[in-house]
Amino acid sequence: MKGGNMLAYSVGAVPLFDLFLGREQAHNRLINIAAYDWVEFAKVLTSVNAAVKYRIHQIAEPLTWQTNGKEGEFWRCVVRASL
Repeated sequence: MKGGNMLAYSVGAVPLFDLFLGREQAHNRLINIAAYDWVEFAKVLTSVNAAVKYRIHQIAEPLTWQTNGKEGEFWRCVVRASL
């Protein structure tokens, strides 16, 4: 989980650092901001969260088979939430 969150923060920070802390002049920086593919950037951030959810699902699903009672119910809820 920590790795997935760190990946999401890193992916989000890279273009911002590149655009705002780069060594370009201000007018070039504005052109780069306008030309940056923000739709693709949003897709990447969404897929990172999907990857984290998928990993949670991979961990929780076998636990639904191995547990019962309240604990089994908990893991079934986790699996449903991770879909």
